[in-house]
Amino acid sequence: IKCFRGSYKNVTKRIYDAAVWANADVIVRGTGDDILIDIPLMEAMVDRHIQNGNDYTYVSKVPRGIDAEIVSVSALRKVMDTWPDGDLEYLGFYLKHQMFRCEDFQPPYNLQRPRFRCVLDYPEDLIVVRTILSAMKDPTGEEIVHFLDSNKHLTEINTLPKLSIYIPCHNYGKYIDDAIDSISAQMMNEREYE
Repeated sequence: IKCFRGSYKNVTKRIYDAAVWANADVIVRGTGDDILIDIPLMEAMVDRHIQNGNDYTYVSKVPRGIDAEIVSVSALRKVMDTWPDGDLEYLGFYLKHQMFRCEDFQPPYNLQRPRFRCVLDYPEDLIVVRTILSAMKDPTGEEIVHFLDSNKHLTEINTLPKLSIYIPCHNYGKYIDDAIDSISAQMMNEREYE
């Protein structure tokens, strides 16, 4: 197995350098917390990405954790050139900018369960993923969705709030307290802050 180690702090540069090292034009990004990526879905996304000449192809209508992102290496370079001082860990945020040809891939209907979570972000996620893997070996996305449809109680274990609030804040930290106070005064109770 070939291995590439790049920048620890700049995720986009690490991915770009690995792609250059591998002489790739397009990369598939699957993060370490997405251990159940659906291979047929990923392959369909790659085909669509290449066919449409996309810079960035993602899928939002499937359970988190079975998804992947497809990125053109030229788009990675453009992100680094355009935002040299940016926090480039959240690559999708930059790639959804209007300068890029971006597509939210439409998966088959039987995979469309965007509220299901099979990703490893929180301890509750680990409970769900362990339960899935104890019931099935190397499950496909379709098998995971069917399993969770049949065991709805599992999807309640790691359901996220209906509203997540992200406050990008570079050199404006003095406004965070006011922003959180303003958000807290709103009517919705199911929310999280990042």
